Amino acid sequence: MTSGTGTPASDTDPVPTRTPPRPQASRRWPATLGVALLTPIALIGCSWLAVSDGTVKMMTGVFLGLVVLVTAWVMCGSGPGALVAASGFAFMLCIGWTLNDYVLYHWGVEHRAVIIKVEKTHSRSTDKWYCTAIRSDHGRRVTYEFGETSGCEGHFKPFRSVIVVEDPTGWLSPSLSTGLSKPGTPEVAACAGSAAAMEGFILYGRLRRRRIP
Repeated sequence: MTSGTGTPASDTDPVPTRTPPRPQASRRWPATLGVALLTPIALIGCSWLAVSDGTVKMMTGVFLGLVVLVTAWVMCGSGPGALVAASGFAFMLCIGWTLNDYVLYHWGVEHRAVIIKVEKTHSRSTDKWYCTAIRSDHGRRVTYEFGETSGCEGHFKPFRSVIVVEDPTGWLSPSLSTGLSKPGTPEVAACAGSAAAMEGFILYGRLRRRRIP
């Protein structure tokens, strides 16, 4: 058989193939919005669980937060996903302690207590102070253990009167009043900045042009 130009046509001639169309960015918007909205909400929940009173709940919150960050990493690609995970981890750390201080500062219940022991632990990197306080409440004695993040300071002496702030729901760990402060501009700016960076990297990773092999 010959072609219209008189040249014999071969059965082995390659069949022209069509290049698959590039996926439109609009098709990725639903999943992109889902990742952008659900990731910070999930990280807030995980951080709130991580700062709760209890080792098991804290470890569970950290583990779930890592699962959320790894999932966002995969959804956004290797390069932008790594930036999403880094900024998301910073957001998780920042928002957890900010919420902890905000709740105890505004809704915490204060109790008077007395320091009975102050000790310092030694390590290669740094020395940390720990305080033991006790209070009597209607004939019931309650003992507290505080670290430096909870307000214990090296200049505290035994029999010093202090104020212990407790979460009325029992969710958060108690803290000394010296360890609490009203979240201000630096804390809010750090949370907002890490959240904005995370959202920006999510949008870039989800909507950027990707090469199709």
